Amino acid sequence: MSRWILFSIAVSLVAAPWAASAAEPLTSDARREVIAQVNSLLDTIYVIPETADVMRRDLEDRLQRGEFDRITSAQEFADTLTGILQGISHDRHLRVGLEGGSGTLGGPVRVRQGAPSGEGDGPVRVRLGSPSGEGDGPVRVRQGAPSAEGDGPVRVRRVARPGGEDGGEPTPGRRVIRSDNAADNAAAGEGDIPAGLTEIDAFPESRMLPGNVGYVRITLFRGLPGDEELAAALMAKVAGADALIFDLRGCMGGFPDMVHFITSYLYDETPRHLLTYYHADGPPDSAYTLVEIPGERMPNADVYILTSSFTASGGEEFTHVLKHHGRATVVGETTAGAGHGGGVHPLPHGFNVFMPDFRPVHPVTGDGWEDRGVEPDVAVAPSRALEVAQVTALEARLARGAGTEEDVLRGEVARLRQAIESATPDPAALQQFVGRYDIREVTAGDAGLYLQRTGGPRLELVPDSADQFHLAVMPDGLIRFVRGDDGAVVAVEVRYPNSDEWQRSWRDGFAPAR
Repeated sequence: MSRWILFSIAVSLVAAPWAASAAEPLTSDARREVIAQVNSLLDTIYVIPETADVMRRDLEDRLQRGEFDRITSAQEFADTLTGILQGISHDRHLRVGLEGGSGTLGGPVRVRQGAPSGEGDGPVRVRLGSPSGEGDGPVRVRQGAPSAEGDGPVRVRRVARPGGEDGGEPTPGRRVIRSDNAADNAAAGEGDIPAGLTEIDAFPESRMLPGNVGYVRITLFRGLPGDEELAAALMAKVAGADALIFDLRGCMGGFPDMVHFITSYLYDETPRHLLTYYHADGPPDSAYTLVEIPGERMPNADVYILTSSFTASGGEEFTHVLKHHGRATVVGETTAGAGHGGGVHPLPHGFNVFMPDFRPVHPVTGDGWEDRGVEPDVAVAPSRALEVAQVTALEARLARGAGTEEDVLRGEVARLRQAIESATPDPAALQQFVGRYDIREVTAGDAGLYLQRTGGPRLELVPDSADQFHLAVMPDGLIRFVRGDDGAVVAVEVRYPNSDEWQRSWRDGFAPAR
């Protein structure tokens, strides 16, 4: 199955805007059919059955009362359904969208267990796991059969809890992937995943910093064919580091299998239980570090993870697992709180829904990070998190004794501290930018300016020049302010990664007449 965990709200902030599909006005029959399919998915695969019941009844009641009758816009209908579902569940993944939009990154690609069929121009089917013991690569373990056999998924009207007879532990040290449930799109784990993943630079940077500190930046724990080789090359560049800094400030999520793969570099060969996944439709299963990985392990390196409010899903899994196993120090902001995983399922009339069908539970804490995120050990603005982590890593090495490098390391610590202290902005200068810009709002805080799109995280801006900034969590996301003839700021423009187009949002009170 595809254990895809993507923070779709975060993606909608940085991906190129989507042309609205379903241009024809919605009919009452179309609204009814969309809600019926959403309710069917809630009833068969949503991760928490009790919450699914509440959502399903609420949608049915609203439909009967005619609350949706005035909505003829597809986008408004999708947004309304998302607001209702998230308002009840507080589930950041549960989201209704349009084909080619709402965080689907350009349209869905079907992912099932089985051989890839990448030939031709059609969608690529991605093989997520080979049968146990076959091939030369890492071995994956198929889990036990679903709770019952038959032609469709069987609903288990409870939420499995850690321990007890629901243990579901696979052979340690091998890849974890659940068995097929049913050969239809409504089966848990049989949803689509977003297309366009190959266009994302998932592993953009890996290098050594002064003091033998390795730096690794990950924007997506992607799990497509060839990505394990990319991740192994990423880790090879920092092999032998005394400390490792994983920059997940701009990480939007990913595949748990890739999270486990990279996590395995931080432990020795002895399998370690990382998480247990609980499903509404069958028995739980668990993830362990891998016995065999390419390259050098670094079980003794100090580990630091940089986070922001944008860090979501698979990025949160990596952070939550290592923090609560005592393996990493987290530096930055509390993460997004998107913990449930699932996939994108098609709905009638050009709609789709990201339906969460499993939840991770940490063996130490007995819970996950859904709706509350992962809190940092060292709270600091994202723009300063790297320097703070570097100082912490170098001071830890100095405390252990740095020999002939001591003077060099102390000089680097002094330089970094100077950079941190000099980053304090002028509060008065920031006020000229503060305001509402259509769907975006600019605010000021201790670290400087922040940009927040309606429904999205509050993202710190880093100045590049007087009127141009970039996102602290994503340097390729550019923001510039537009001034009028009198010099006052009248609009903000955003250029998304992998795009040359600037999109303008007018400041309230300054939009030109139409």
